[in-house]
Amino acid sequence: MKPTKQRYRPFYNEGTCKQLKGKIGLVFFYLNDKESQWTGDDVNAIQSHLQTMQEFIISSAHEYKVYVDFTPLHIRYTHQNTPLIYPKKIWPYDATCRYKYNLDVLDTIAQLLSYTSTAAMHEDMQRKTGCTQVAYQILVNKSGRAYALLGEDTESLKNYIEHAILFSKYTKTNTTRYAGAYVHELLHLFGAEDLYRSKYRKAHAHLYPDDIMYTVRESIYSTKISNITAYSLGWHNNLPEILKAKRWWQ
Repeated sequence: MKPTKQRYRPFYNEGTCKQLKGKIGLVFFYLNDKESQWTGDDVNAIQSHLQTMQEFIISSAHEYKVYVDFTPLHIRYTHQNTPLIYPKKIWPYDATCRYKYNLDVLDTIAQLLSYTSTAAMHEDMQRKTGCTQVAYQILVNKSGRAYALLGEDTESLKNYIEHAILFSKYTKTNTTRYAGAYVHELLHLFGAEDLYRSKYRKAHAHLYPDDIMYTVRESIYSTKISNITAYSLGWHNNLPEILKAKRWWQ
């Protein structure tokens, strides 16, 4: 995600997810594709991680004296009680095929749920959750590298429905994804940036070695939402010194 032109909040994005404050609708879509499917046991297993994700964010926000609460919806079936099935293959993010994002996945889900558009689905999810802001996590039961699809600071993407695509297992180890990974991708939707990129990695490691946007660990409570990420989420207005550096994100 490119930084916006706003002077004091370089991470802030202009999609449907703004600042991570107040009541947030959180919709989980359990999506099958040509390579994978969800079983009841698999769904039960992942839901414990998703609950931990919510608890971690709520408690972290409390440390900054910010109120956050979630109204979650877990959607696995269509109105006809058939599984949500993407007819093609869900691609994981990969540096060698980074343009193979599944840009039509959310549209496909809206169609499967009999909505006329993703905008119509979003409005209905706002109604069902009672929340103005609704974030979407699309869950796929196979290995892969997760990613978030974000709106940028342009008029055409002002109402872009931001969402993340997450895989239940890690690519290299094929082991179950930690709860922290779900936190990491959700925070991206609300403006948080990766803290491990490029030449500033060493500085980030020194200043924010435990930040959830820098490292994901098996124990989520061995990480935290530090000052720099809290700023990008709108939890405080004190500009961190490192953000004052020119072109720091490169």
